[in-house]
Amino acid sequence: MKWNAGLKRKLTQDSRGIFAKFFEVLLFMGVLSRNAWSIRKSCSAVPIQIERDFKSAEELGDAFRLHGSDKSTHHDYERIYSNLMPRHLAKSVLEIGIGSNNLDTPQNMGVDGVPGASLRAWQSWFPNAAIIGGDIDSRILFQEDRISTYWVDQLLPESIVSICQQSLELFDLVIIDGLHTPIADLNSLIYTIPFVRSGGYIVIEDISPNSAKSVWIFLKLVLSKRGGSTLIKMKNGHLFLFQKQISS
Repeated sequence: MKWNAGLKRKLTQDSRGIFAKFFEVLLFMGVLSRNAWSIRKSCSAVPIQIERDFKSAEELGDAFRLHGSDKSTHHDYERIYSNLMPRHLAKSVLEIGIGSNNLDTPQNMGVDGVPGASLRAWQSWFPNAAIIGGDIDSRILFQEDRISTYWVDQLLPESIVSICQQSLELFDLVIIDGLHTPIADLNSLIYTIPFVRSGGYIVIEDISPNSAKSVWIFLKLVLSKRGGSTLIKMKNGHLFLFQKQISS
């Protein structure tokens, strides 16, 4: 497919593109001045405290497995998600990366993958929330009760903003589980922050142990102006967790 060939070229951007994105992040967060190329002192990051509720983790893990998501079987992500917030209070959840089973799509799950599996798990876990999903593969989009999905290209900031604007509420939780490249993850992070409520969360999944950890350590410093963040080692790879600063 023509769009896939173009996407492949964009996914192989060199390191200069990543560093350019770093400067965009610095400008966006107000850490770097446009008129003076100097980094300002950042405030201390808000510490993220996660209460451990093993019963809730087990229940969410069951939901992931029931719907065919590997968030439990391969990653143990239920240990984090089940403890972020009271499940009945969430009003809006966004996940970028529905999970394509088409082999010509980058980062596909294979032919046995179940598109939308985690969206259906969120649907059952958050009984009062609207669930929005986005993916680069328009062939797997669908609509169900409280679930709506849209095309999104994580390499295009305007595309990320567009899907965020589909929600009637600020997001309680944003999950980034799409292309898994530095540019895609950085775009998704910085352009969803304005659409997350005070105290809400953004989670970047499946960070490879072989990727540059300095990128995420750098982000922890930069994001300290907007909230707290941490890099968590999971069963396979790492997870980056950001909590937007709670308004006083």
